[in-house]
Amino acid sequence: MFTYLNPAVRERLVDEGSLLRIDACGCELDLREQAHGDELSLNLLGPIALPIAIGGNAQSVSGFAAEEEGAGGGTPDMGGMPGMGM
Repeated sequence: MFTYLNPAVRERLVDEGSLLRIDACGCELDLREQAHGDELSLNLLGPIALPIAIGGNAQSVSGFAAEEEGAGGGTPDMGGMPGMGM
């Protein structure tokens, strides 16, 4: 998903702090460096504002989209398709 972003858009998101990568311990990694294929990491995009209304009352909710990277890529429930991990 994020792996295939237009490089200019990806760079802008990194500069804005909207796209980041964390390792299995939750430590932030440098997105400008190539990910190591043998180490699990997650690319996170957000926060993303989610327009939600409950009972007619607008709620302020944000979420993050995630993409698994490394350690084989993808997730078994998505057939191991790169960029489809959540």
